[in-house]
Amino acid sequence: GGRAAHGAGADDDCVVCHVCLFVDNVGNVDNVGNVLNVTNVTNVTNVTNVINVINVINVINEMTDLPTFEPAVPGDWPDVSALLIQSGLPLEGAQAHLANFIVARRAGDRALAGVAGYERFGDVALLRSVAVAEPRHGLGAALVRRILAQARQAGIRRMVLLTNTAEGFFPRFGFHRIE
Repeated sequence: GGRAAHGAGADDDCVVCHVCLFVDNVGNVDNVGNVLNVTNVTNVTNVTNVINVINVINVINEMTDLPTFEPAVPGDWPDVSALLIQSGLPLEGAQAHLANFIVARRAGDRALAGVAGYERFGDVALLRSVAVAEPRHGLGAALVRRILAQARQAGIRRMVLLTNTAEGFFPRFGFHRIE
């Protein structure tokens, strides 16, 4: 509930079912694309360590099929719109702002793995359309970090978003609830 600055700073009523979040100083987003490197695992002495090693191996195995991140192009729209529909996210306005989107494509078959974008209003932007095709360790976070870095490079100083399903996901990027 309450009122919050959206878009170009206009005061609009928040839709009650949405949670408004924003992050000041988009320039504080660091460590885009951190990569986990695990080598030389030795001295496995107990079951807990064996489980930890197995978990690390599973993460490494998943990382061998890392997606590539690319700016979205008009030819991506059919895949992007299908993923947004599958994820229950709105299509309205997305295609018009596709130039401010990035896509993640699986290695190999190049299928769409995820998407994120923003709508720009001066030096303020609305983060939108963050979606992944299937749960994958860290893909959603990587998309958000990359889109925030892209926004920062484009001169965006403040980012807002609306969510009714993922409020707990965004604070790690500096977003906090506004009323």
